[in-house]
Amino acid sequence: MVSLIAVLLYIQSSHADIPKNFKAKSSFNKLANINYSPTRYATETKNNKFGSEENYQPYYYELPECSLGFKTRSVVVTAFTRPYRNYLHNYGEDVHVSESIFGNAATGLLFEHHVREKMFKMLGHFNLKHPVIVDIGANIGLHALYFASLGYEVHAFEPFKKNADLISCSIAANQFHNVKFNRVGLSEEDSTMCMDVPDNTNHGHAVVNTNANCNNPLEFIRFDHYLTNIMKGRVPDLIKIDIEGHEYKALITAKEIFKKKKPKLIFSEFNPLFMKEQNIDPKDYLKFLIEIGYNVYTMGLIQINLDTDLLNPALALWDIIAIDKDFDSYEIRY
Repeated sequence: MVSLIAVLLYIQSSHADIPKNFKAKSSFNKLANINYSPTRYATETKNNKFGSEENYQPYYYELPECSLGFKTRSVVVTAFTRPYRNYLHNYGEDVHVSESIFGNAATGLLFEHHVREKMFKMLGHFNLKHPVIVDIGANIGLHALYFASLGYEVHAFEPFKKNADLISCSIAANQFHNVKFNRVGLSEEDSTMCMDVPDNTNHGHAVVNTNANCNNPLEFIRFDHYLTNIMKGRVPDLIKIDIEGHEYKALITAKEIFKKKKPKLIFSEFNPLFMKEQNIDPKDYLKFLIEIGYNVYTMGLIQINLDTDLLNPALALWDIIAIDKDFDSYEIRY
């Protein structure tokens, strides 16, 4: 009952009348630019401290414009994080992500909360001063906003317009200058492509369609170009990627970069059926990760390799974790 009241107190319905250059005031503006290592953040949160403004902020990004041409709503997420506002799809339009956030903002049991918890815990073992996250397939900001609220530097990619509009408004409302948001997807070439988007049930489940005639094509860029030109040769500490079977083509362009220096962790959706629909051999994705120096595990931490039966239902292969071999250990995994 208390959780329900807490959620209701923070609910805000909104319409398409938000000013184009909307910049919401926030009591957390001064905190939005502070970076924390996971270990330090957990300690300071326990002691009700949030550090000082002297903390180092390596990158400061302009806030995106907030302009919504459709009915939406928002909620403040309060559990296991500093509070932040998340704009959502309207009622009944996104039964997975938006409804999960709306109903669990005060409990923390949001969609894929177990994945987010594992990312946070594993990354915490590295004691990084200024963690850098890349979120490929950011949806409406489920993971990106969470990490941004902790002060991490976040680079997020989402080509689907309605999702991108919601993320933009969330970033602006929270004054998250530590987020670089990109309204594009990642693929093996700079291009435009069609995507099959289902009816209003899951706005994240949009699959690349190589045969469709596009009325509204989406833009894609190469990841290696982004790492070189935008991130100036830096590589993220963690990549979260969930793009419905297109993961291999999104990451493959960075192969030569990652051979020299690679992310410590990659959390990836892994759906062999979706990959095969796009003429991608799932083993090519595994081979790519293994060749550049990763040990690959299921979310249940069963190690998999090129001899693994990827269609074995007992493995429940929907998500995988790739850990840099140089850091892989029992302590990191558990």
